[in-house]
Amino acid sequence: RVDEVLSLGAAESGGDFRQLLALLENRLAGLLLDGRSRNFTRLDGAGQDAALCAFRDSHLAVRRSGYQALRKLCLGAHYSSPATWEGLAYPGPPTIPGVSPT
Repeated sequence: RVDEVLSLGAAESGGDFRQLLALLENRLAGLLLDGRSRNFTRLDGAGQDAALCAFRDSHLAVRRSGYQALRKLCLGAHYSSPATWEGLAYPGPPTIPGVSPT
C-alpha cells in the first residue's frame, strides 16, 4: 500500500523515500548513531521499535524528519485503504455527481 501511495507523488519523493529506508536499514549507520550492530530488517520487533524511536528522538534533524515522513506515509497508506473504513465507521468519500473517483 505504501508503494501505491508513493507512486501517486512526484518521482523524486520515491527516491528520497528509498534513501531514507537505506539509512534506516544500514548497519554501519545504526552502529555509529545508535549502537545497533544489525540491519533493521534483521532485528526483532522490539529492536525495530527501538531503531524507529532512535530516529524519532535523534539529535539530527534529518533523522527526525525522516521518521515523521515515514510515520505520515504509513498512516496515510493505512487510513486511505477502504479495508480500514468499516472499523472506523467511515462510509467512504462522498459521491459527487459527474465526478468519477480515481
